[in-house]
Amino acid sequence: MKRYFRTALAAVVSLLIAPMMNANPAADPDGHVLTALWKQYDAAVKADRPQTEAEILAQIKTQAQKQHLPADFYDAATKYVETVQRRDWKKREELRTNLRKEVEDFAEPMVTFLWMGDYGGEPTDARWAYVKPRADAFRTGHHPSLYRNIGNLMGGAMKDFVATDYEYVLWELVGNRYWDDAEKDEICQALGQEVAGRHPGAGYLAYYKASRISSRPLRKQAMEKVVKDYAGQAVALWPRQDLLRMEFDRLNEEKAGQAAFQALYRQCQDYEKERAAFRGDNAKVVKGCEQVNGLAKALTSKSLGIRVLGRDAVVTFRNLDKATLTLRQDKKTLKTWNLTNPSGSFYVMDTVRVALPELGDGSYSVEAVNGKTNASAYYNQHTLSLATRRENKGYTTYVADYISGKPLDKVKLILWKGDTQVLSETVRLDGFTLLPAKFRETIARNRNVYYALSAETGSGKNLRASQKVSVHAYGSDSDRYDHADGMYCNIYKDRGAYNPGDVLQFKAVVYQGNLVDKV
Repeated sequence: MKRYFRTALAAVVSLLIAPMMNANPAADPDGHVLTALWKQYDAAVKADRPQTEAEILAQIKTQAQKQHLPADFYDAATKYVETVQRRDWKKREELRTNLRKEVEDFAEPMVTFLWMGDYGGEPTDARWAYVKPRADAFRTGHHPSLYRNIGNLMGGAMKDFVATDYEYVLWELVGNRYWDDAEKDEICQALGQEVAGRHPGAGYLAYYKASRISSRPLRKQAMEKVVKDYAGQAVALWPRQDLLRMEFDRLNEEKAGQAAFQALYRQCQDYEKERAAFRGDNAKVVKGCEQVNGLAKALTSKSLGIRVLGRDAVVTFRNLDKATLTLRQDKKTLKTWNLTNPSGSFYVMDTVRVALPELGDGSYSVEAVNGKTNASAYYNQHTLSLATRRENKGYTTYVADYISGKPLDKVKLILWKGDTQVLSETVRLDGFTLLPAKFRETIARNRNVYYALSAETGSGKNLRASQKVSVHAYGSDSDRYDHADGMYCNIYKDRGAYNPGDVLQFKAVVYQGNLVDKV
């Protein structure tokens, strides 16, 4: 009986120390045991001495091979390839071929697995085909310093709970799977068997599978099941976090009232209190559950919005009860309002509409401010519409009211170069009217300059103006027409040019003169 007890005790002790058999208390955070050589390497990197870097890395490789130090070997071997390749890209294939041979000779399953993904270019199925028949070999290894590709799992905490190299490779491989029915995936099944009954692995895998379901209703249903199955465990906070965010999205989509958002905020507060109460390993499990805190901040955040609709400034409030509204033109304050938000809703946007005073045409800005929270909008008011047309003698223009379309008979025309006014002249209009001679000469003289034309009438609050319309000579000005006298002919196929009763298929019009001054 005593002999049996000693044997059982030895087996238990063996199981307890198995995860630590590859650990080394002298190793640095990267798992490097040859720390003195790595310090020399870091110094060479800092001094930008690639030849020295390569020499030190070669020494580390040699020592790591002799002592069978996986982290030292893999990092040194891969960095050696990158360092030498950086100096001579022609050695790329040779270096990678040598790396493959070195990895094979090192004969450590975990190192080979990492190489297959990082340098071998092997897909998930090929890596699984390598791991599957070597499951026992992977189970006997535990190299936490090499668990570098699962940093997104459980907020980066999963690597602290991985018991063996086999569990690690399963977590890494399952991250490359995209499925709705995870139960049929061989890698996922193997991982489920490996972490069965263990916290937090079993619960997190259940959550992970639920999070990959594309259908939102089915994903929500799966999340609720995980919460129920793992109630009271720290890992249950992961699906609960997702459910709270899904509820937030639903309330926004349905434009719910403030009572619903207040209830959600209270749930967020309760969640954060529960998360803060965990200690030890459980605190590690929930450390990455930070989205609910962000959600609570979003629900209580303060914001202002503003836009101009017609003659009104529309101000939106979120979690604010007042604001100062200012109307400006060219930094000059025209009017200020002290606004109160009568609704004072929680999270839900409230709207206050303010009628703007009668204004002349021009560019304006409106700004709403409450402490450090502000919003602004810019708008241009134009009540004249301006059109241009290129004709034989140059540009003509037509100006009308922007709503009624009634033409104006007299306006001031302004020629712009960028934001600089070049010319201005008051003209009388009769339909499409030829631009003043100075305008046409300036445009024609500067073929590669793009000018703009605008019109205005009145002043102050009675100022009415149009937007700027581009005008330029390049490829369109009247100088491209022949000024010489001659005989010209136009062919018309449009029957609108015929006289009543004409049955011709086309009409020719012949005229004498030139195309600019007279015909």
